[in-house]
Amino acid sequence: DGGNEGYNEESKKESSSYLYNKVNDSSSPSQSMSMIATNVPDEFRCPISLDLMRDPVIVSSGHTYNRNSIAQWINSGYHTCPKSGQRLIHTALIPNYAVCTEKSCSAMVP
Repeated sequence: DGGNEGYNEESKKESSSYLYNKVNDSSSPSQSMSMIATNVPDEFRCPISLDLMRDPVIVSSGHTYNRNSIAQWINSGYHTCPKSGQRLIHTALIPNYAVCTEKSCSAMVP
């Protein structure tokens, strides 16, 4: 099962909800709302914060998150992928240039 024992849909929702609230509490509400555009495809939104990904990174499970959101998730003691529940075999965050757009990833472009 790939390390998903004891990890159910309810605990996945609770963990994601916890981090979503924590991420949004750490920034101003107007900043969070201004980052959410109505016609941005879901592939360009962080699954944790739902904001447009400015610095997308891939975790060991293969899922992409905004660097700040997934770093906060990992630093909060979670060692599983928020989306799949899969145990992360390492915590390296690999830049995902494939989801960069003109409006995002400005920090990643030299």
